[in-house]
Amino acid sequence: MITALLAGIDGDGNVPSAVSQKVLYQAGETLTRTAESGRDSDVTTAVKELGAEVSKAAAAPDPFKAVDSASVTAAGEKFEAACEKAGYTTTS
Repeated sequence: MITALLAGIDGDGNVPSAVSQKVLYQAGETLTRTAESGRDSDVTTAVKELGAEVSKAAAAPDPFKAVDSASVTAAGEKFEAACEKAGYTTTS
């Protein structure tokens, strides 16, 4: 995903929406598939929600702006809290 993002940067240093949509869609799908492969827990529920929010952002006209939203932030915070509750630490 990072390679696709870096390869998509234009001459002005911007990432076209089509590139960011692809990268965010892949990220959302990866999060969702990863959560579906785990057992039911607060962590997997939070990962599914984060994947869904990232996938929604990917579908927006300006994906980078959409991913920088309160709903994605809240889903990320829920994931971090679930990890901490389960005894794992995360790095933001």
